[in-house]
Amino acid sequence: MDIVENHPAANQFAFVAGRLIHNFAVVEAMTYDWLHALSTDPTEAEKAKGKTLHDRIQRVVRLLGTANSFPADRKAKAERLWNQLDTKGRKLRNDTAHGALRIELPVGDLKAQPLFIGVVAFNRQTNQDEYVSLAELTDGAETTGAIVMQLRELLSGQYPNLKSPDPRFAPAGSRLSVRLAYSCAYLLDHAAIRLRRFR
Repeated sequence: MDIVENHPAANQFAFVAGRLIHNFAVVEAMTYDWLHALSTDPTEAEKAKGKTLHDRIQRVVRLLGTANSFPADRKAKAERLWNQLDTKGRKLRNDTAHGALRIELPVGDLKAQPLFIGVVAFNRQTNQDEYVSLAELTDGAETTGAIVMQLRELLSGQYPNLKSPDPRFAPAGSRLSVRLAYSCAYLLDHAAIRLRRFR
């Protein structure tokens, strides 16, 4: 095992992993938006502070189940998107954040094209390492970005004037920082698509 400095593959990995982690930071903020919008309890978002992302997503899904303000088709779509984030997406985020970058190169050539690049994550249930390729990470980042945009549109479509009583939760559209985060998620995903088209 060698340390590979400034290898183009490592830089590519950093870009893709950064997109995925950034998109999940937006997901974290969106859970508070949805809790605030769906709950009849004005302190719902405050109570959710300190809970895990999984717990907040499950609370959003439960509130969606009783939300009469959402048409059935939009409710079903929102539940599906949140559950997708909670299962596949959250695991990929955790593997990326806590796993180790692995770049396999031909023996003796530290500047060659990698044989494999991705994340090695230890699975406590199987007691084995799992490998996540760069292609899987790229797909995960793009999917998460697309889900973020769809959830934002679903929420703003139902609650166009949503305002939070507590600006710390930064509901969609109410603070520049969150609007910028949503914009970054959108731009990063579409920039990556354009790059692939021109290669």
